[in-house]
Amino acid sequence: MRSLRTRLLLAVTCVLIVFIAATGLALDHAVHERTLHAERDKLQGLLYAVLGAAEMGPGNAITVDMAQLPEERLAQPQSGLYALLLDADGKVIWQSPSLLFVPATVVAPAVGQWRFQNVQNVGFGPLFALSFGIRWLGENTGGQRYTVVALEDRRDFDVQIRQFRANLWLWLIGAAALLLVVQLLVLRWGLRPLARLMKELRDIEAGERETIGLAYPDELQPLAAALNAMLENERRQRARYRNALADLAHSLKTPLSVLQGIAERNERGGEQRRVALEQLHRMGASVDYQLKRAGAAGPEVLRRPIPLRPVVERLIGALEKVYRDKTLHFKLQMSSTLALRADEDDLMEMLGNLLDNAAKWAQKHVGISAERSAEQWVIQVDDDGPGFPAEALVSLRERGARADTRTEGQGIGLAVVDELVQSYGGTLSAERSALGGARLVIRIPARSL
Repeated sequence: MRSLRTRLLLAVTCVLIVFIAATGLALDHAVHERTLHAERDKLQGLLYAVLGAAEMGPGNAITVDMAQLPEERLAQPQSGLYALLLDADGKVIWQSPSLLFVPATVVAPAVGQWRFQNVQNVGFGPLFALSFGIRWLGENTGGQRYTVVALEDRRDFDVQIRQFRANLWLWLIGAAALLLVVQLLVLRWGLRPLARLMKELRDIEAGERETIGLAYPDELQPLAAALNAMLENERRQRARYRNALADLAHSLKTPLSVLQGIAERNERGGEQRRVALEQLHRMGASVDYQLKRAGAAGPEVLRRPIPLRPVVERLIGALEKVYRDKTLHFKLQMSSTLALRADEDDLMEMLGNLLDNAAKWAQKHVGISAERSAEQWVIQVDDDGPGFPAEALVSLRERGARADTRTEGQGIGLAVVDELVQSYGGTLSAERSALGGARLVIRIPARSL
């Protein structure tokens, strides 16, 4: 999970789900309890009304005046609302006209105590039952123990609770979806500066701009300033480095040229003259090699891609003039859209040495091709010359071997190419060409260019 937006959205979604679930459960519990309490209060009021309408008759018989009861449903059979009086033995001594069947046994509470419970009874269905224990004091007795009970069908209650829960979760899920959409929009708005920063970095990679703008929020301004400073420092450092190399080249080449001229004009001491010239050539080759090696730019992410075909065409044009007497035929096979994120001087150095080596040994034909796959870049240079021994390249990669110590003709140019290719994480190999000569192949991982 590498996307910052995805991580934030997932975290917010998890928090929102937990919050919505907790809110829904809390509201459901609160409403359920409040509804039960209202039902209990309703039945309690009904019990007070029954007690208010009850009278003790002759023989301690209790009667209830139905006219005094506020609920008309008590007089309607099977209306869902019922009332009854039980004696101390649990025997029914009075029941409302709405009660046609004998109800389930109701647990009688102590005198002065209330008991609210659910009752399951065949013929009635689920019922709410509220009972209250009383002691009726008569004229000739110390008081009789009675229980007054109110019953109500709870199916309407269950339907209301289900409807409430359905509406509750529907609204909560809708609110959660709306909040997620709002949160997504907020995240897009909040992360827009990062998206703009990424676009500017891609523009720098493509060479469409030089620096990053500073119109960013306070949290990103230090990053933008640091990136600009890094880019500017890299440009200045590379310029200073190359200027220093140029100065070094001038400072070494001039004395070497003077010494070489003196040695060539000095006719005395033939052996000493030969040794001096040989050492001067080796010093010059060493300077050339080390300057080219140190000047290799190597891969950089924030670099404009360089079209490959124009570079090769310029090199071919120069080599056709150099090897005009051989009337070489150069065959170029590569798309004009191929572009490498490499230093142009590095490309000129690598391809120039390979093409020069091929032109030097070719009889009539030199070919160069390039292609890019998902894994790597492949650049091939072929000739129809005598071929290239594989051990020549192997010796360049031996630990401790230095191309600048080779004598003239041993391929210092290929040593430079090998160093440059390695700086980009690639390899240089020699194969047999379909033209009959040598094929030099550069393979560089696609992620490096």
